[in-house]
Amino acid sequence: MYNCTPIRTLLSIFFIACSFTSHSEDTLSYKAPAAILIQLNSEHNRLAIMARRKDRKAIAEVNHDIEEVRKRMFYDFKMNFHSCPVYYYIDTNAELVKSKKFDGILMNADSTPVNKPMINSGSTNYYIVYYGYFAQGKPGVAVKDTSINSQEPTRGKGLVVLNDKYQQVDHFYKMGYDDLFYSLRKKKYRNKKIYYNSKHYDIEYYSFASQLNELLSGEHTTRRTKMPSGSTNIK
Repeated sequence: MYNCTPIRTLLSIFFIACSFTSHSEDTLSYKAPAAILIQLNSEHNRLAIMARRKDRKAIAEVNHDIEEVRKRMFYDFKMNFHSCPVYYYIDTNAELVKSKKFDGILMNADSTPVNKPMINSGSTNYYIVYYGYFAQGKPGVAVKDTSINSQEPTRGKGLVVLNDKYQQVDHFYKMGYDDLFYSLRKKKYRNKKIYYNSKHYDIEYYSFASQLNELLSGEHTTRRTKMPSGSTNIK
């Protein structure tokens, strides 16, 4: 006789997953920053390993993935984020950003330098945003290295929001099973130019700019998000 238990179990997990993503509640309050600084991943650690191996094919593929992710991120924030000015910087300049040394490292989406940013070395009213794994721990946990891929891999990647002290204050993320739903709809996302997933590496981008925009503009939103235990909210 055929055993239906595995199928029932999978269906149960499926419906629980759908319920979780559909009924998350937004409990964060509104606080408009002077600007957000978006960190662009350079994959420098990964590329350094490939360079030592002299794997030119892999290097070319990763560089292609990096460029495609940046295109999606630029487009996403251009079309879906309007709450404040958006500046970008490469993750290899993260220590300078932590030290609030912004001269010569902030750029616009077209790669031109930001001449007169809305923030300076004395500013505190801005957020730092990157796409990757979020950290979990004590309130206001400080993210030491935003380039690593092991902070909380079981939760999946997403858009992580830090304050000027590099303390995590919020995040927007997709669960691992969301890949199935995004894959089924990836043609739609590609048409919108806001979805990318590398063929061979854990390099991806999913759109969260509109959710962040709604949060910072004070609009109500139901979004796929969950605060890590003990962390601080934007308020």
